[in-house]
Amino acid sequence: MGEIVNMPNYRMYWVDTARLETIADVMSKNWFDTTRNYFHINDNSTTKARDGPEYDKLFKVRPFVDNIK
Repeated sequence: MGEIVNMPNYRMYWVDTARLETIADVMSKNWFDTTRNYFHINDNSTTKARDGPEYDKLFKVRPFVDNIK
């Protein structure tokens, strides 16, 4: 099993000095950005405010995350 690697910014997985092969070799940064921009499985009109107590960073994919748990 792999380990969780946290970077300050997701784009760092593709930068030469911090490159993570398990991600960078499988998918280009541009393809990841495109997928990230269009992969929503929740209704954006019900998004909570960022500064609110109920804000969820994973809101757009929360149903998917809950199902795979």
